[in-house]
Parts: sequence; structure tokens; C-alpha cells
Amino acid sequence: MTSDHSWVGRHRYDESKYLTEEYKNGVDSFLKLAIDRLKDEDEGLIRCPCKKCGNEYYKYPSDVRLDLYLHGIMHWYTRWDLHGEKDVPRFETEMSTSNVGYNDDNMYDVRDMLRDFVDANAHFENFKEETNAKAKDFYKMVDNASIPIYPYNKESTLSVVNKLTESSFLI
Repeated sequence: MTSDHSWVGRHRYDESKYLTEEYKNGVDSFLKLAIDRLKDEDEGLIRCPCKKCGNEYYKYPSDVRLDLYLHGIMHWYTRWDLHGEKDVPRFETEMSTSNVGYNDDNMYDVRDMLRDFVDANAHFENFKEETNAKAKDFYKMVDNASIPIYPYNKESTLSVVNKLTESSFLI
């Protein structure tokens, strides 16, 4: 079952500061997939992919729903492999490759690169070691890469830095 994961990278609140229907439907879709793939030994618990828990903690689906509503989902977690999903495209949004210059799609290329890095190191997931301060800062930057500079703006810090970097090469 392949579902649309594009809601993960979008705003979860509308102009009235309420959760969007798209976000709530996305959370429902995620929880349905995670619950359908539960094993007997999981005792009804699933990993919580909210920004606070970061897939580190196991919780009941109702608690995961609440966390996703309160804290939001990790924006880079678009392939739900820790919840039983396999062979799904990385980021299911319409991406244009026809433009060579800067466009919003370049932002997704950077996210894909960062996700590839994280996925390449996924086999260390069960290796518990105290994360050092630099690693925590790095993962915080990765998570913040897609957060808008201010509400209802599509520009993130990373997209602005990317534009500035590209413009400096044109001078």
C-alpha cells in the first residue's frame, strides 16, 4: 500500500491556526499503516515519529496521534520503513527537472541528500551511544532545514541560504 506522504513536508496549521485536513488525514493514513503492520511482540506500541520523540520511543497509537498533532512529524521521515513500509519513493511530490536554475525543487534535492546520509547510517540504529553535542546540533539543523522562516512562508532558512549561495556564483 503506497500512500501520499507529501503532507509530511507541509504546514500542519492553516491560517486560523487549526490543524489542516490534509495533515489530519496524513496522520490517520500513517497510523493505519503502522497499526496494520504491528506484530504480536510489539504489544500494541509503535515508534513515535514526532519531532520530540524522533522514532526513539514506543507509544500507543493514540499517544502518537497526539504527539504528531502537538509537535509535528519529522519532516525528513517520508519513507516509513521503521513502521513496516517498504519500497516507497523517497519524496512523493511533483518535482520538475527541466529547470537548471534555482527553483523550489532544489530544496527537495538537498533534503534527499540529507535523508540518504541518515539512511546510510541506519544500521547503527540499535547501537546506543550518547550522542555528542555536535551530532545533536547536526540533526537539529537537518530537522529545521524545511521549517519556514516565519509562518505561512514557503521559504526556509536552507532555501534562502541556497539562493544566496547560487547568487554569489553569478556575480
